[in-house]
Amino acid sequence: MKTKTIRIKGIKDQKEAQQVVSGVKEVWGVREAEIDVATGEATVSFDDQAASLHDIEQAILDYGLELEGGS
Repeated sequence: MKTKTIRIKGIKDQKEAQQVVSGVKEVWGVREAEIDVATGEATVSFDDQAASLHDIEQAILDYGLELEGGS
């Protein structure tokens, strides 16, 4: 199990953050995810045998958001 922090640009509010969290949790292997709207940081715990950081980042990008320099 790994836990990574990903900085995200463009999270507008808690509602949008919850939508993104739901999408990230749909990635196979993700166990837990949360986003701090104030800092723009997503913290994701995942089974690195089932999911990759790239998969998680792509799920965030699919919502039209941008990443700040990866993890």
